[in-house]
Amino acid sequence: MATASAPATTLADITEDAMCENTPAARAADLHALHMRSAPLKITSSSVARGLDDVRRRDALEWLIQAFDALDFPDTELFSAFALLDRFAALAPAPIPVGPGAFAVVLAAMVIVIKTNGTHRFLERAKRLVAEVSGSSQPWPSVRKAELCMLQRVDFCVCTPTSRDLLDRLVMEAAQTTAQLAQEGETWDADCHDKCADLAKFLLELGLVHEPEALYGPGHPPLAQAIAALLLAMLVLRAPWKCVKQLCDATRMREAGSQAVVNLMEAMRERWCQEERRGSSGDNGSAVLEKWLRRKGGSLGVAPPLACDLDYLLLGGVLDLAEETTVTAAVRVAAGVQRQHAACRGSQCGNRRSEARTSNIIAALPTPARQRGGGMRGRNSQASVSTTTSAAVALEQRQQQQQQRQQQAHQQTFASNLSASPRSANGKVSWTAANA
Repeated sequence: MATASAPATTLADITEDAMCENTPAARAADLHALHMRSAPLKITSSSVARGLDDVRRRDALEWLIQAFDALDFPDTELFSAFALLDRFAALAPAPIPVGPGAFAVVLAAMVIVIKTNGTHRFLERAKRLVAEVSGSSQPWPSVRKAELCMLQRVDFCVCTPTSRDLLDRLVMEAAQTTAQLAQEGETWDADCHDKCADLAKFLLELGLVHEPEALYGPGHPPLAQAIAALLLAMLVLRAPWKCVKQLCDATRMREAGSQAVVNLMEAMRERWCQEERRGSSGDNGSAVLEKWLRRKGGSLGVAPPLACDLDYLLLGGVLDLAEETTVTAAVRVAAGVQRQHAACRGSQCGNRRSEARTSNIIAALPTPARQRGGGMRGRNSQASVSTTTSAAVALEQRQQQQQQRQQQAHQQTFASNLSASPRSANGKVSWTAANA
């Protein structure tokens, strides 16, 4: 007698079963698994810069932003393309050559990501875009060669979770807390949560495109980048302390590195301030900011915070998850800054002055090098605040002037290598990068 065969298990069934395990322990295990799988993205900023200098990297990433936005591809795939390109550059034995071959690498990153994670419809759109912007009647031999080279260099590991994947997981976790707060009558509701999530996604993308030196650093894990973006968004929007406390779980902060999270938050905040100032002065702004302003109807709905607002982080119990020596120094420095915080708000001091003040806070944290020196810098940090402030302001001015000169020189060189290309169906992508 024939027996009935068991129904086949589909991917949808597995996903549904996994979603049913919506417990704190299951979510924590899931996040930890993503964190461990993201290890290939613990690359250093110096290794990325050796393979692809900052200016060419920013041009390539901004082109990808425009292309993915024009083709309506998900941001998660955009971050996968960022990650693949950065890993390829970090593993490069020599700098990626300038010229059409470099642009083929950018196109290859887009195509690989869409082939791996996208739909057939997305892949057809990507192929049409490659044909339009390549500037060649036969673009595919060079693109496929770049694809194979990229896959071999990353050991065919192209599904590495990115900082955006980890951020999305943290946002899902925060949504559970928001639902509980709404039931308890809190004013922090789903709309506030969605606004916070969008702001965090913007900050993460802005930092990754414009601040690779800070976000990658000596090899910061993607988890630290994701926590920093969401935590900064929560502080800016005054999220309930319960949300902040859940985000800054002790085990999670030890894995990410609490001091790294603070440094990444400051880098994102400072870049946000710089891009806002550039936009208000009429200069060409970041492609990231332009994209998110379009999505949000012309305004993010919130201004970048003063740097002195970050002493809420230092005094609010986040850094007590780190080593005891760090806590002592951080609280000691923040105690003095808290008194300056009220004066800062009362006098409406400018961003530049407040940025230097937060630099003083972070500079006073006892790094291993300072600990080897006996901790004298930590004890003398408050006495040298005025000197450090002046130096920080001068350094910022020099960096801004240098960036402006580099940008002007690059635009002149880059413009000579650009070739016109047909617009895409919706008219958003109108140029190609022969010198990506």
